[in-house]
Amino acid sequence: TTDRKPSWGPPQYLAILGVPVFVLMTWTLVGWMADGPYQITRYRTGEGLDHVTCKTAEAVVLALSAIVLFKVVRDCRRQRRILTFDGMFLVCGASLFWVNGSSNFLAPYLTYSSYLVNVNDPCGNIPGVVNPDCGRIPNPVILIGGIETFLIPGACMVFCAVAHRLRTRFATLSRAQTAFIVAGMGSVAAVANEFIVIPAHIWTYPASPISLELGGPGWMYPIFPEFIGYGLLIGFPAVIRYFRDDRGRTFVERGMDHYRPALRTLVTLGALYFVMQACMWIPATIFLWPMSLHQAGDGWRQLPATLNNGMCDSPLADPV
Repeated sequence: TTDRKPSWGPPQYLAILGVPVFVLMTWTLVGWMADGPYQITRYRTGEGLDHVTCKTAEAVVLALSAIVLFKVVRDCRRQRRILTFDGMFLVCGASLFWVNGSSNFLAPYLTYSSYLVNVNDPCGNIPGVVNPDCGRIPNPVILIGGIETFLIPGACMVFCAVAHRLRTRFATLSRAQTAFIVAGMGSVAAVANEFIVIPAHIWTYPASPISLELGGPGWMYPIFPEFIGYGLLIGFPAVIRYFRDDRGRTFVERGMDHYRPALRTLVTLGALYFVMQACMWIPATIFLWPMSLHQAGDGWRQLPATLNNGMCDSPLADPV
């Protein structure tokens, strides 16, 4: 009898699902590069308080990013591997760059301050984009790039450490309860962040319906979809990172012992890439699209020029 080759498991299927997403990302970024990316600076009006808060936020993100990078590099050296699980986590976080402005896919909905170091968003080059202004929204490469590449993985590391302490302290916690707690920490962290950055005029959802007003008209926060969406964006990868088998392998690293090390790494990277892209696209982006089609009020017109960025005639925002 001949030995049967081990069947495919979730990592292989997730990696295959990541292939068309990777092709779409590549198509979008190649088109964006061909059009010539540019920084949006024309609406900057001086170095007032908004300028200071944006630069402070970027400095904080850079400092925290350096701490996370140091930890990951140290772990890579300890394991004598270039791509540890956390190293792949950073790579997959960086790959979210092209999705940043996709909340604006159907209509202008989310905007960032152009005081932040930015480039115009690649959203305008995504095939099928409906909003003709999607590519004119600033994409903050230091702030959001740092959050996605370093701070989300860093937050997951913290959540995993907290979950470990909780399970040590409360041995009766089930896996489901632990996963719920980790996802909840992701939601709380995401919501707390918005209560800082929106009043600080770093970004906002100016005419979002069913939202909290944080500092006046135009400073809106759609807390309920974001509580779920960003809880999954941060919490689900943290759950994957936390639960490991007795050999220290995560969900996306199992069932590939018969593969060469390079192939195992490639499949795991592909699986984690798809998980991160799916979490960003579905709960953190597509969940917001219906709200972008039902905007109300004159929030866009209430914004300073650096946040309005020429979007004051948002087609779905009804003037009061």
